[in-house]
Amino acid sequence: MAIQQAYPIPSHAGSGPSKVITFVMKKDDLELLDELVEKFPAHMNRSDVMREMILPYVHALRAAKNGEECMKHIEEGSGLSHLRQLIQDAESDAQPVYSYSI
Repeated sequence: MAIQQAYPIPSHAGSGPSKVITFVMKKDDLELLDELVEKFPAHMNRSDVMREMILPYVHALRAAKNGEECMKHIEEGSGLSHLRQLIQDAESDAQPVYSYSI
């Protein structure tokens, strides 16, 4: 099984101050997020999955500002790869199945 968590929550020992970020989600969006969370390993929660969605873009922006290759952060993240696959699976499941018989 591939690693689905590229951005685990860091240990706060020696890493400096941290901030908790909260926001309100619409009920429908929260239900979809919960569906995603259920498809990740049991040790991962909503915060872990949202971190996997957001941090690659934060790291890409930091790299871009430093004049470094930035797209690799978005293209190579194992968490993002897992999310992309879940979305592609959902899209495939939603497509009607056609059966042609003559």
